[in-house]
Amino acid sequence: MTISKNEYLICPCKVSSIPYWKVKSITIPDGMRIVHQDNFNKTEYQHYIDEPYFRLIHSLQDLSVQVPPQGYLLCKATLKEFAEHINRCYSKIGITEADLRDYTARPVYDSALWLAIKDNQADEVVATGIAELDKEIGEGVLEWIQVSEQHRGYGLGKYVV
Repeated sequence: MTISKNEYLICPCKVSSIPYWKVKSITIPDGMRIVHQDNFNKTEYQHYIDEPYFRLIHSLQDLSVQVPPQGYLLCKATLKEFAEHINRCYSKIGITEADLRDYTARPVYDSALWLAIKDNQADEVVATGIAELDKEIGEGVLEWIQVSEQHRGYGLGKYVV
């Protein structure tokens, strides 16, 4: 998949299902096709397994400053704590500390974009977010955003984002 920077910047979510930095660095395996829903034809792709997913873009307009809800605090977390939290939130993911260590070697890694929130009372991580920043094109990507089930509805996800 060869996409120019200019093509990508015109309409990122339409042109590619993955961020630009990944477009430049990966090779799509033989037998795999990545197709935007507007171009999907069930007959043409009947021999493939369709796995839909979404990608959103935010214009960064109308942003408001968020603060953590009372009883929660932004904190430092280890790779192990990030992995454990992600796995608690998604039972079938199975991400490892080594997987996350690989993320830190990516050219878009920025430690300031790895956020964790603790419940002050329980002293445990209850919300995490991992974002990446492609400085070449000025694109930020939210890679992982999750809130523990029993802590949803308090605005923690919104704060992390």
